[in-house]
Amino acid sequence: MDDERRLNMVPGGKSGLRYLRENGLLSRGVVPLPDDRDKILHKWLNDHPRLGLPAPWVAEKWKDNDWAIAQICGRDGRLSVVQVKAIRELANNHTPEEIYVRIGAKDVDQVKRVLDGKTYARIA
Repeated sequence: MDDERRLNMVPGGKSGLRYLRENGLLSRGVVPLPDDRDKILHKWLNDHPRLGLPAPWVAEKWKDNDWAIAQICGRDGRLSVVQVKAIRELANNHTPEEIYVRIGAKDVDQVKRVLDGKTYARIA
């Protein structure tokens, strides 16, 4: 198995069977033996290599725009919501170099990535 990290997301017992069915790893009518669980997961991981499936509860949190923005802007070295909006507004009359100095970005490339839509895209 190339990527075993997702295996820790499968709960045990009935919850685990429900998880396997909801995520298409197990058909409705099939009742696997406990020893079959690893075989089912191994087959599914081989059939769906590195799709980057997030844990369902994490995926649900990312749907909340306020929560996502708090994660995106909340760390040191990251731009604040105010800074991102200022970059976009200042871009009408200023160069990325001038904007970098005015708003206190980490570097000019950080400003350029915002202007190119590569980062902070969720901030309107």
